[in-house]
Amino acid sequence: MGVDGQVTTNWDIDDFSYEGFDVDAGYTWAVADNFSVRPNVTVPFDSDWTRGDLTAGISIQIDFGNGASE
Repeated sequence: MGVDGQVTTNWDIDDFSYEGFDVDAGYTWAVADNFSVRPNVTVPFDSDWTRGDLTAGISIQIDFGNGASE
């Protein structure tokens, strides 16, 4: 369907302490076989479950082909 999500945990390697996690959700809209657009939103949470600033973005993917001919 094109809907996807991701959760990333954040750790401090020096102190080996948990610093929070980021939640990302988006939708990939296949405009054509070689062109897609993905609007997305990321919400960060710190170790106390305090929400950080919401980040919205858009990704564009264009496939120029692999150069192989049939």
